[in-house]
Amino acid sequence: ITKDIVDVAVIHPSADPADHYIKTIKISVNGVLFKKQSFTKQTGNEQDASYQIPGLKKFDKVAVQAFCSKFGALTREKDVE
Repeated sequence: ITKDIVDVAVIHPSADPADHYIKTIKISVNGVLFKKQSFTKQTGNEQDASYQIPGLKKFDKVAVQAFCSKFGALTREKDVE
């Protein structure tokens, strides 16, 4: 997180990233959904995205959820410093 930019890199190894990939990323700030982005494939072994979140301030809690096209999900949280 840099100022109002949140860079996301979800490591997700896949033998067939055109079929088995990170399908959706959700970004929430302080428990409120800010952005939901869907993907149709991933390049290589990770899904990358960058989000500008206007008004992001110190101590805000940013949560990133990543959902696989096949199964499973991952959530990570970070406080803005």
